[in-house]
Amino acid sequence: MKKFKILAVLACVVFTLSSCEKEEIQKPQESLEQSKEKNFLDKSGGGVEEDPIIIYGLTQNISNVSIADTEVILFDSNTSTPIDTAYSDSHGEFQFEEISGTYYFVASASGYSVLTSSNMVITTSSTVTLTLLE
Repeated sequence: MKKFKILAVLACVVFTLSSCEKEEIQKPQESLEQSKEKNFLDKSGGGVEEDPIIIYGLTQNISNVSIADTEVILFDSNTSTPIDTAYSDSHGEFQFEEISGTYYFVASASGYSVLTSSNMVITTSSTVTLTLLE
């Protein structure tokens, strides 16, 4: 009789488990806009910010000749904090991907004086030319 009870209990357990359907939990579909917002966290580590803009740049000398391998540091004008660093390519071109704001640049290249630009309010993708003096 004991074996029968154990088998009966096991049969009930097996039957109960086999009749249960797996419940799929469906996550709500994330909108493209929500996905974009998650990808652009601000640099302070919190919150959501606007889409990035591209700051295109050119380093050249007083004769409008491109200067390669110029180190260009982008600073936040409000805090004087360096935000990013780029190096100009063989055509003197560089770029930053940032959000709109007020920035200034410090550029240095071998054989040239260090250039500190004036503050620039950048609200859309922009082009900046930095002219270094020998």
